[in-house]
Amino acid sequence: MKWSKLLDAGRDIERLKRYASKLSKAEDVPGVLKIVSCAAHLSYHMGRGYFDHDLESLVTEQGKLHFDEIILAGGRDRWVFYDNFSLDSRGLTQQYLGALDTWGYEYLYIVDGDPGRDENREIVKQVKQNPKAQLLDISDHVDVFQKECIFRNAMIDFEPNKAFLHFAPWRADALLLWSLVKGVERFMINITDHGFWLGASCSDRIIEFRNYGGWISHNFRGKSVDDLILQKFYPIMSPSLSFEGFPDLTNGKFKIICGGSFYKMFDEPFTFFSIIAKILHQNLTAVVIVVGGGDFSVMQNHFYKLGLGDRVFFLGHRRDICEVIKNSDLFLNTYPVGGGLMMQYAIELDKIMVSFASPEIPSNDARHLYGDPFGRISFYEVDELCDDVCKIISDENYRNSREKEMKMLRSSRQDFDKDLKRKLCGETRSVFELSLLAKQDMTVQEEMYINFEELFHRQYCHIMIRWLGVGCYKIFSVFHLIYFLRSLIKRKLLGKIF
Repeated sequence: MKWSKLLDAGRDIERLKRYASKLSKAEDVPGVLKIVSCAAHLSYHMGRGYFDHDLESLVTEQGKLHFDEIILAGGRDRWVFYDNFSLDSRGLTQQYLGALDTWGYEYLYIVDGDPGRDENREIVKQVKQNPKAQLLDISDHVDVFQKECIFRNAMIDFEPNKAFLHFAPWRADALLLWSLVKGVERFMINITDHGFWLGASCSDRIIEFRNYGGWISHNFRGKSVDDLILQKFYPIMSPSLSFEGFPDLTNGKFKIICGGSFYKMFDEPFTFFSIIAKILHQNLTAVVIVVGGGDFSVMQNHFYKLGLGDRVFFLGHRRDICEVIKNSDLFLNTYPVGGGLMMQYAIELDKIMVSFASPEIPSNDARHLYGDPFGRISFYEVDELCDDVCKIISDENYRNSREKEMKMLRSSRQDFDKDLKRKLCGETRSVFELSLLAKQDMTVQEEMYINFEELFHRQYCHIMIRWLGVGCYKIFSVFHLIYFLRSLIKRKLLGKIF
């Protein structure tokens, strides 16, 4: 049997929903949350929509049936920041905690990440340095009833009236906890605006970092424009780490860097791959350095077949990402999904940036995020982009002028803190240019995701085994279990789960 006939995200998500409903009738709350988390994780990775009313309802119904509401008076001017992402220099935790520090409010920072993870030392340090801040880590409390009890007592004792929610896309337990809270204005910080996530039903307002996310939340997550806040962000520069270096073959070359999750670079006609190939063919002194996560084998094989395998280098995740960008010469934005944080790093480090956009996917136009006063960042024609890169490489004066232009695109913490407070207090109203995003943008993106099930075969099996373990045969079949396990054993990933 061809594996693509065995795996079908849409069909499998419906199976998971039916099984979660069965567990709900049996009053198995942990089981429901686990199955919903699995379905949400699959929806996120396979690009299955942006909001699922059935999944949200399955979770909130558990709250109504098995827990009391957490009713707060809301009279005290205090904040809670609930975070189950909590990664240094990733996501938007440090930006919003920084705003709370600036405003001088008392706040409670609740960490609810993956058990045993230790990648938020800078965040914890930031909270502990503020005498008006408190820290509560409930990450290791995996039992939902114990977690709810600790969460309830903390909320009642602290008595906040506002909350920032910073969710991982598939955390059903977070949705359950915050569906119980009443009397607190809940602001969801949308860090995954282009994909599926749980939590729309437990948030009162959503903070978007670009028009694109606002358009999706309005049209697919059921939020009115008045419930949306547009707030661009500034980058948190990674702590100074020693540069780990580049491969020897890049020495003396013009280094073009790009990266992020691999899905941001993949579409069926290989548009981004073609752009890279054209740039390299036209500029024999250039090399391309790719950083980020995902299975890059498709991309690697593509360039080997083109005879460019010794000019495209894949470095994976790099903790010294700022040093990597600093030691590069130009930043190439990804397509069909543009980068966010890496693009911000490039701007902050005064690196020239070029970006490809298309009429079919206007959301990828970098100008919507950063502006482009000189009209030399986003290009709608591949030839124009490649000609500009050639000029940057060959003309030192032009290169210097482009570097100076990048300084004008920088954003600051001071502006962020001031602007955000005005919007939250209602002094300034967010203006979303929703008309910029045509419906064909969504159609193209959905067609792009059709290929993801085959491309992300490894992730598919990983998600199933991570959440369901060997018990997945109860929902699917013994054949599915054998297939999932064989896939992970073949890729030497099973030990990372069990």
